[in-house]
Amino acid sequence: MDIFGIAADNAVRHNWYDGVKWRGWESLGGVASAAPSAVSWGHNRIDLFVKGTDGALSHKWYDGVNWGGWESLGGVLTSEPMAVSWSSGRLDVFGLGTDSALWHLWYDGSGWKDWESLGGRLLGTPVGVSDRAGRLDVYSIGTDHNVWHLGFNGSRWLPWESTKGVTNSSPAVESWGPGRVDLFVTGTDSALWHNW
Repeated sequence: MDIFGIAADNAVRHNWYDGVKWRGWESLGGVASAAPSAVSWGHNRIDLFVKGTDGALSHKWYDGVNWGGWESLGGVLTSEPMAVSWSSGRLDVFGLGTDSALWHLWYDGSGWKDWESLGGRLLGTPVGVSDRAGRLDVYSIGTDHNVWHLGFNGSRWLPWESTKGVTNSSPAVESWGPGRVDLFVTGTDSALWHNW
């Protein structure tokens, strides 16, 4: 297991569990202005993303032996980034832009593609999940405080839809098998609500 956080100096910190014990915190450098997002697309591979103090997305990766250097992937984010992988060599990163729309950047195994707007009028940090190869589901709070969903079916983005869940905080999402997605929100009554 690997965990990441931001220290008081805005550098990224990393700790990992080797199956027996936690190994201790190490600095990965960088200058982050929001919580990091990490994802793995294969054995001994971790890709780490943070929003820098300039709003741009920064990326660092672990190849099983060493951490690579930080690289800027551009963009201007107003939220924390969120990364998802649906197959080996595939990375999808999402964040809110200055226009409150969902913005998307992806890596297809050969290179990074250009940022694209996926629309929406959103308030909160997006969360996403993949329950199988070629499938992505992204959720965020809309300006109406409903949780909105955007899906990718392997060839195209599907229309935005409301899940009818009303919240004031970012949702959480997880998948435990093909075709299964679990969504959690804190309701306006402060209770935990679940949809699947």
